[in-house]
Amino acid sequence: MKKVLFLTGLLILKLSLFSQESFLVKTETRYWDHSRTYDGYTLFGTRGYSYLIDFEGHVIHTWNLGTNPRFTEAGTLLDAVGGNPFITNDPTGSIALAATAAGDFLYRFGDPAKYNQGDPPSVEDNWEKATAGNKQIGGAHDIQWIKPGLPGAGHFMVFSNAENLFELTPQSYIVEINPYLNSAGTNTGHFVNPPDAGYNIVSSPDANLMKEKKNVSKQIVWMYSSKNNTSFYSTIGSSAQRLPNGNTLVCSMNDGHFFEVAPIDTAFVWEYVNPMTRDGIKKIKTDHYPTYNGVFRAYRYAANHPALAGHDLTPGPTMTGSPPDYYTPDDITAIQDQPIVEPADKLNQNYPNPFSYGTTIEFEIAEPAGVSVLIYDLSGIRVKSLVNEFCSSGKYSRYWDGTNDNGMRVPGGMYFYILKADNRKLSKKMIHL
Repeated sequence: MKKVLFLTGLLILKLSLFSQESFLVKTETRYWDHSRTYDGYTLFGTRGYSYLIDFEGHVIHTWNLGTNPRFTEAGTLLDAVGGNPFITNDPTGSIALAATAAGDFLYRFGDPAKYNQGDPPSVEDNWEKATAGNKQIGGAHDIQWIKPGLPGAGHFMVFSNAENLFELTPQSYIVEINPYLNSAGTNTGHFVNPPDAGYNIVSSPDANLMKEKKNVSKQIVWMYSSKNNTSFYSTIGSSAQRLPNGNTLVCSMNDGHFFEVAPIDTAFVWEYVNPMTRDGIKKIKTDHYPTYNGVFRAYRYAANHPALAGHDLTPGPTMTGSPPDYYTPDDITAIQDQPIVEPADKLNQNYPNPFSYGTTIEFEIAEPAGVSVLIYDLSGIRVKSLVNEFCSSGKYSRYWDGTNDNGMRVPGGMYFYILKADNRKLSKKMIHL
């Protein structure tokens, strides 16, 4: 189930928790567009455990291992740890092999100047601007073949962490590459050396990003990045998975952030933040260094996958134990398009405010209605139902003694009180000392 949005003060709070550029980030499911997601379950590993969750964040199953888990076609859980270069235990030989015609396509695509096939990044004379040259990706931790039968089959899907790209405002990118395209855009049916395919000069889509023009490979057929560079940037780990409906599931390791992106309008249709941190499970993620709640990679699997078919997929509690609380497209449409109309009802500022022991809340109802006055803490959790009754037109006064619904005194801090009369809502904030 989803929580109703509140106008004024609480709405501003909730929106701040929805953004990534924030010191307080609500964890678990944050958004779900039911009509556009690829149906299935999301698998990820964190802090030594693997979790399988549904879209609302309910835990379906857990396993006592979890670094880079995935399901195999044989129906088992594989946790991949570590890895080897192209030539086992021979990094120097591996680099030499990658520089040959038999080398790794990713290396020559990402930074061709290292193999004498393009311009290197450089800093301009005034030291305030730089160019990436022909470098396309930086610090990429994940590249996958798009499997047969999926949109873009045979292409490469790369999570470009994108550090060291010499951009003034760095951000990560998801890049889909068709390695068979030549400079004319023709699908040749065989690998074309990326520098030979050429580059387009692309300007920044917005001046406030402060990015210079850059060379973008003609073999890139689809790319995703957030409009605001601070919303999506992960310097380590991470993954991108093409889904059967054409969407792409992205895992951003730095913030334990998963989201599903649609192919045409690049709108995100599902968003989730891992609540498991170095300090345990958190409902709200506060300001910490990267990977505090990190997840190396995440994958989506349909219910008929061999690892899931025939098994009990009954949803359990969420990781935090809290009811699912997320936005839907209707919420966002209402925020953008629905004007805020001052209702005839009135909600007065509580007095005293701030208060130590108790406070009085006065309100006025314009028309007879079912009325509630609810009190929420800073994280959006309801702590007290102060009023829940039918009220005739008129003025009312209620006293709150600073206790929750269980009769326990609540800690000091900021609280919000919400007046709801049928579909009409008002809110104000108060401070309990």
